[in-house]
Amino acid sequence: GLVAIAFTKGIYATDGAFRRLPLPAWLKPALGGLGLGVLAVFFPYVLGVGYETINISLAGKLTLAAAAFLLAAKYLATVLCLGSGIMGPSLFMGATLGTSLALAANYFFPGLHLRPTDYALVGMGALVSGTTLGPITATVLIFELSNSHEIIVPAMVSCIASFQVVKFLFGSSTYETKLLYRGVKIFRGKEVRVLQSMQVKDYI
Repeated sequence: GLVAIAFTKGIYATDGAFRRLPLPAWLKPALGGLGLGVLAVFFPYVLGVGYETINISLAGKLTLAAAAFLLAAKYLATVLCLGSGIMGPSLFMGATLGTSLALAANYFFPGLHLRPTDYALVGMGALVSGTTLGPITATVLIFELSNSHEIIVPAMVSCIASFQVVKFLFGSSTYETKLLYRGVKIFRGKEVRVLQSMQVKDYI
């Protein structure tokens, strides 16, 4: 949930920073592309949706250092490319986050014998749940990916926990935050109210 909040805040904080730059509008996407290109020189796996990295995580082939660096690199890559969507990056970062947590726990507590592949799956669901505020969707997604009934309960617990953390500490999904930027407040499908004096700083 905390990573989901940081992800959402990073996206829209970067968006605000780009808007405030005293540069021509056509140059700003080029600047973001330049930043992504420099990042990809060192971490080429951040390019694209990231299915290859997700598969490597699910196969248990990532080290702790690699998973942590890829998590941070994908975060930076996504906030630099604001129109790239959040589902793919959420799955990518969730897989590397879950792998990092499991490997770190095994390092400090060797007797736990945690399986990083399980934590990668659960991490994917938790981050998707936190960014979209759709815990049921995230749980079903993880079940479909794993085709395992054993993963349902851990996925439900992590997805609901992530959802509650984001709701309590931040209040809106990544999609809703974008509408808030435009002065539109959605009350869970029941009412839409256009706020006349919306300030971005109130939400970021």
